[in-house]
Amino acid sequence: MDKNVIDAILNDIQNKPEYILEVSDIVRNGATQIQYREIISFLCENDFIRQPFKNHGKLTILEKGKEVLKLGGWKKYLLKEEQTKKQTAQKAIYDAQISKFQATYGKYALPISAISLLVAIGSLITGILMYQSRIKELEINQEKLKNKIEKIDSVKNIIDPK
Repeated sequence: MDKNVIDAILNDIQNKPEYILEVSDIVRNGATQIQYREIISFLCENDFIRQPFKNHGKLTILEKGKEVLKLGGWKKYLLKEEQTKKQTAQKAIYDAQISKFQATYGKYALPISAISLLVAIGSLITGILMYQSRIKELEINQEKLKNKIEKIDSVKNIIDPK
């Protein structure tokens, strides 16, 4: 199908509030009457445009047709569709790999989680015990300093009684 003819048809339909299919359109868009009708049928079947009445030439553009025009034409729309298909296929491959991994190693998830939980609890308890021992150590050092200060004060009082 001629990409330029598709773009011209979609533009014509979008730019006219009530587009009616005429023979002059076929000549203007550079397609034979058969090609033109094939393109119109293709666009209708794939929900790019709509022909509300079968025997009437009135055509309206649908969201999918507007999307083609927003993307910059039929060629760019096809490229986007191909990229989307590639991404979908790649996602399916990744999903299959993840499912395979989960099926193979899923039985280890609970034991690994339990071990991780035990390690975390152990680390927490160790941290608390270290903190408490540090506090006791600081209290002991404080007592020693207090005793030294008292000795210094007592020596000071002996030397310089007031």
